[in-house]
Amino acid sequence: MERAGQPRILVCDPIDDGALDLLRRHARVDVRTSLDPDELVDIVDGYDGLVVRGRTQITSEVIEAATALRGIARVGFAVDNIDIEAATERGIVVVHSPGARTHAVAEMTIGLILAVLRQIPAADRSVKAGRWERRAFRGRQLRGATVGVIGYGRIGREVARLAHAFGATVKAYTHTPRPLEHAKQVDFQALLASSDIITLHATLTSATRHLINRDAIEQMRDGVVIVNTASGGLIDEAALLEALERGKVAGAGLDVFADEPPSLRALVEHPRVVTTPRIGGSTQEADRAVSELALQSLLAVLRGEQPAVAVNPPGS
Repeated sequence: MERAGQPRILVCDPIDDGALDLLRRHARVDVRTSLDPDELVDIVDGYDGLVVRGRTQITSEVIEAATALRGIARVGFAVDNIDIEAATERGIVVVHSPGARTHAVAEMTIGLILAVLRQIPAADRSVKAGRWERRAFRGRQLRGATVGVIGYGRIGREVARLAHAFGATVKAYTHTPRPLEHAKQVDFQALLASSDIITLHATLTSATRHLINRDAIEQMRDGVVIVNTASGGLIDEAALLEALERGKVAGAGLDVFADEPPSLRALVEHPRVVTTPRIGGSTQEADRAVSELALQSLLAVLRGEQPAVAVNPPGS
């Protein structure tokens, strides 16, 4: 029920009904999706808060026109569609949802590892085709394997915890020296040379693009499994395909690609590659968590409280 004095919030991109209900308990909410920046400039004045995903562009012109604006919620992590500098100059707090998909992506990573090791998709297709080929799908176990985790942020740490729980030995490569609870920190070359499974959780930068290239693959153990749920650009896909074809790499689990949809069809269609369409973070629970974290933080800003997460905290 709307009450006089409640803040006004404009929702610019689709969010789930539960998230809308949360907002409507505390604010007067309008939903106007598919607005371009010029249309948003025309209607934004008078709103205390904005809610966006990745589509809507919050430009400096939008921010200048929004004279009452106090907070912007990005339902998700990346904020490159928001002019953070312009918002900060106006004292407008931008909040987002870091870490809300951590568990979903980590579970997906373990799922891909198991799918490759146990040849689950191929076995499933075989049975559905009417065959019963028990001897054709003799797999490998995660227990006792060495898992190399490249990138040890939230997701990398959770993957290490889960792999450790399966009985794997976990090694990690990270630029930041720190005590590691479930992994042994090693340098990049040592990780490549000693891992049965390598899983990527690094941020894509100019320095990490094609981190896994021909040279890196040559340093790996024969029969290595490579899994990527982070960013397609971390892998030189042509080099990976070549290594798969000659047996250097036993299999790969790929949720992300350099081009999406993927353009290197020979990699996607390789019989020892398990592919998914960037669904690592897509679960019902993660979607709710992403929305709730961003929206609760926005409501805190509008109450004059410190938000749980902010790109530019109050006073910055």
